[in-house]
This record gives sequence, C-alpha cells and structure tokens, in this order.
Amino acid sequence: MLQVNEIINLSLFREFQLISGEQGITNQLNNIVILEYEPINNGYDVFQEGDFVLTSLFFAKDHPELILVAFKELLKRKISGIAIKTVFFQDIPEEVKTFSKLNHIPIFVFRNAYMEDLILSANELLKTKLQFLVFEEKITNLIHTYPSSFEVSKTLKEINPEIHPNIITSYITPTTEAGANTIYSYFHRMIFKKYKPLNQYAYSFIKYKSGLLLLYSYDSTYETMESSQNIITKLLKSIDINPEYYHIGICDEVMDHDHFDISIKQAIYANRICILEETNLLLYSKIGIYKLLSPLVEDHTVCHNYLNSIELLKDYDMKYTSNLLETMIIYIKHNGDIAKTATEIFQHPNTARYRLKKAVSILGFDKNNFYEQMYITIKLYQLYELTTNDLFGR
Repeated sequence: MLQVNEIINLSLFREFQLISGEQGITNQLNNIVILEYEPINNGYDVFQEGDFVLTSLFFAKDHPELILVAFKELLKRKISGIAIKTVFFQDIPEEVKTFSKLNHIPIFVFRNAYMEDLILSANELLKTKLQFLVFEEKITNLIHTYPSSFEVSKTLKEINPEIHPNIITSYITPTTEAGANTIYSYFHRMIFKKYKPLNQYAYSFIKYKSGLLLLYSYDSTYETMESSQNIITKLLKSIDINPEYYHIGICDEVMDHDHFDISIKQAIYANRICILEETNLLLYSKIGIYKLLSPLVEDHTVCHNYLNSIELLKDYDMKYTSNLLETMIIYIKHNGDIAKTATEIFQHPNTARYRLKKAVSILGFDKNNFYEQMYITIKLYQLYELTTNDLFGR
C-alpha cells in the first residue's frame, strides 16, 4: 500500500534521520505501531508483517544489549522499518546497525515529534491512498467497460458530490523524475491541506496510474470565455505544478456528468499522443487520425492482428539479422519519404526500398495501398507500447 519513503515525506516526519539500512527505504508499510513494554513480557506476537515500529527503547534503558535481541525478534515478523525517539539513547550499537543493513531494515532517529501524532499522520495517508486506489479502480471500470449513464454519473458524484454540471477533463503525466516527484508531493500536501486556497477555479483531482486526472467544472449558468488550454495551464500553475515538466492531454469538449467516461478517455488519448510526439500539451480536438486509432489499441481482435504483424517482422529480423521493423518505423516517421528514411538508417535508398518490399511480402499487405496498412500497423504498435509501459494500464 505504502512505502517507507512515502511517510518520510510527510511534514511530521521531516526531522527523521536515517542512520542505517537505507536499502530498505522502499519496504512496503502496512501499519505504524509503538514498541515499548513488549520486550519485557516477550510480547512480540502483536507485531505483523509490514509494521513500521516507533520506540523510545524504554525497555533497554538499563540494558542496551536488549536492543539487538528486540530487533531480531521484530525482523522475524518482517517489519518494514524502525524509528527511535532519542529519549534514552542518542545512538544505537554498531552491531544493531550492521544487522539492519544486512536485512534491509531502515532505522531512523527523531527527537521532538509525538508518537501518537506520527501514527495519526501515517494512518491518514494510508486511508487517503486507499481512497485513491478505490477511485482508480472505478475510473478503470468506466473506461474499459460499457457503463450506463447512471453508473457514470454516480461514479463522478462519489469522487466529488459538489462538482458542477459542466466538465473539462485533463490527464497529466510526468516527463521527468522531477515531475513525478511533484505529483506525489502535491498529493501529500493535499492530504494535510498544505496548498494554496484556490477560489478562481472549481476543480477536482484523481490520482490515476502514474499521473493525475484533473477535472475543471463550472455551473450551467456560467459561460467561460477562456480556452480549455488556458484554464488547465493556469490551474496547474495555481497548485504549484509546472506544465513544462508534464505531458498534458485535454478533452477540450465540455461534457456533462453522463459523459464523464468519454471525457476521461479523450483526455487520456490526447496525453498518449503528447508522449508519442514528445510535446507538452495537446487538445483532443487536435490529435487528428489518432481519434480513430486510439480506441483500436484496446480492441482484442485488432490488437491480435497488428501484434502478430510486428512479431512476424521481429522473427525475420532476428533470423536474418535484418532491420525490417526499424526501417518501417522510420519510413512512417518520415511520411513515406524514401530519401529521408535511407539517410536515417545509413543505407542506400534502394536498400530501404528492398526492406520495405520484403516487409510488405511477409505481412501480406496489398501492394496498392501498403503505405496505409504500414501506417496503421506501426501507429497502433507505438500506442500499444505506451499502454504496456505502466503509463495507463488496463
């Protein structure tokens, strides 16, 4: 559900200092608990796999040798990490640090925070992340099934009961690691209300896959004169997300609640083309032929056909050490220009023509319209690659 490094980013955990076991910083965390008197009574059975343990080491204040004994017992329960409040100990024995490193159990020290506040803070994050997962599942069901208008509207109301009747949806994914960190940081701020008040826009957000679904809504009595692009760009800047670090797909057609699923799909499709064309922002209305191709990526019959074609080319290339698939991709990239294709593959134009002719023969394309068939096959394959790189999932 959570990783140890996620709670360390919360404001109440900022004073935590990692002193050992840094390789376990991504351990899965299921709960946060306190260890105080259990070692005295040998009551370790209360600890479970994934527990993150807070302790002052009270039980060992007169017997430091008990620290390693306790840590070994906790490790049997596969805990995720330990944080020590420096009340009785400013540091811990080196053998304990060595033990934590060998077993990838991170150990932190802290001084001022109250353990009860830390538990409440972490549990709030756990609950919020669970809510995000529930919403994510609901969104996935909307866009990969055929929901009724009632189901679509009901899901939207669950996400935000106060949302206005008219919606513009955008889907934002990071172009860099810095962008991804900004998205996660934003969600952490939202959980604890550490963000700017935003009175100019009525918006909702949903963490979806590796990105953010952002919904701008307005009442039917209000007519906005601003473009969808300007609205979303200004909104992102208002919540401290710099559009330059993201791919932003926008469904620029205003939708009502009953068509929320269509709005999401169009925003995601526009985002995919942003990634494919290496640009920052695209409106759905501007993605051209991809309006027709994007839905086909998820059609099982169509998927079988174009992936079978790609596999045929890959098998031939592997067997004969040729580059038919690469040549096809570059040929389509250059809109059928043989000279540009040959230049990019460092071959004579006749070599490029031979490879393309061979590919047409292997795939059984119609010689009179092979370019159209190549174009569709390559574009669908490129879109499919995006969906399988954990960007959008299924």
